[in-house]
Amino acid sequence: MSMFQLKNLTDSSSSPSSGLFSLGWLMLAIAGMCIASLYALLLVGSRAAAGMGLLTDDSLFQIALVLHVDFSIVVWFLSIAGLFWNLYGGYQHPRLALAGFSLSCTGVLMLAFSPLLSEGEPVLSDYILVLNQPLFLFALGLFAGGLALSAISLLLKSTTDQSPVSVAVRSSAWVYLAALLCLPLAWLVGPASDSLRGHYEDLFWGTGHLLQIGHTLLMLATVLLLLKDRSPRNLSSTFLLWPLRAMLVLAISGPLLYISGFNVADGRIIGFTHLMAMSGILSALFLISLSHAIWQISRNDNMRLLLLFAAGLFLAGMWLGVLIDQNNARVPAHYHAAIGGITLAFMGMVYQLSHDWYGLRLEQRLLRWQIILYGVGMTLLISGLLLADVPRKTIAGSESGLRAIAGHTLSGLGGSLALMGSVLFLWLVIRSLFANRSRLAPQPSS
Repeated sequence: MSMFQLKNLTDSSSSPSSGLFSLGWLMLAIAGMCIASLYALLLVGSRAAAGMGLLTDDSLFQIALVLHVDFSIVVWFLSIAGLFWNLYGGYQHPRLALAGFSLSCTGVLMLAFSPLLSEGEPVLSDYILVLNQPLFLFALGLFAGGLALSAISLLLKSTTDQSPVSVAVRSSAWVYLAALLCLPLAWLVGPASDSLRGHYEDLFWGTGHLLQIGHTLLMLATVLLLLKDRSPRNLSSTFLLWPLRAMLVLAISGPLLYISGFNVADGRIIGFTHLMAMSGILSALFLISLSHAIWQISRNDNMRLLLLFAAGLFLAGMWLGVLIDQNNARVPAHYHAAIGGITLAFMGMVYQLSHDWYGLRLEQRLLRWQIILYGVGMTLLISGLLLADVPRKTIAGSESGLRAIAGHTLSGLGGSLALMGSVLFLWLVIRSLFANRSRLAPQPSS
């Protein structure tokens, strides 16, 4: 498999601790994916059982859903963000980087054990699901605070690098800080709903939308890095920079919605929805502009297949998002497609870094199967949700009869294949890390 060396991201003068930070963030991301996959297994089994009428109590499903979503979207995605921020500058402030990583690690450990240490009602609020218990919320706060320190450590580093990748990574750090700022602002404005779920949705609505923009920026950076030295086509930096900068402007304007004087419906729901929709359109245009470069990658390179699946899933998610007009199956289909595309791109980046740092060598056929399992599995899962008309955060769809059985079967099969792809990804990477654990990860110079 053809792999490029991230020579522009390495610096032989880096301190040993900086390599440990990069390795630490990578391992934290992998741990998040491991735990998310375990809870995904419970979700897939619950949905399949519900489709056959064997499961009527959804309490276990809801608890598993909270942990699966938080570890797959919050821990996995944001640990990848921490890895990016450390690679592009956090190593210049080792104490700040150490404090940030330590806080985030502590938060993840507490999140993992919180369901066992304390009872809490699962609250299926949008974007960030929670168990309504002090330990769980405190753990989320520690993880978020650690990431804030990591983002600040990157932004404290002055740089003249205006490449699209650097701009996307630094922009994602600004977007994360803007997302955190939305939390106290939402608290000060006060919830519009008296229900527990409504309270958390009011609190996390703005933060969740901005985090999605940050994840998308890092996905675009990942696509560019995986394209580097693979595509024979020269990519226009000037054209690629304007959507990235436009997405940053949209995201950092988000906190202003809380002090704009708009009512809750206009400021919280419609405003942030429009911000994310506009960012989605910009990111879709960005990916479409790279489609020819992706297609030109050698067919013998498995990163071509990975990028095609990742871009296809993400673009399908954006298209489904445009079609949303009510709380129906298009909502979970939209975010499963978008999240699946981002996840697959991040998997490619982990493969790349594992190769460059630890000399990971993967058999082409094995890697290709991992990509196919995850990509096809997510496609079938999304199709099944649409066929059975399964609304978000529910165990069964509104359809009945043969269509419901077919939809649940399809989504169960797709979820199982995607889970197999995730487990295979984890096995490949963890095997490589343990086989080469004596080597130290390099660090970026700019």
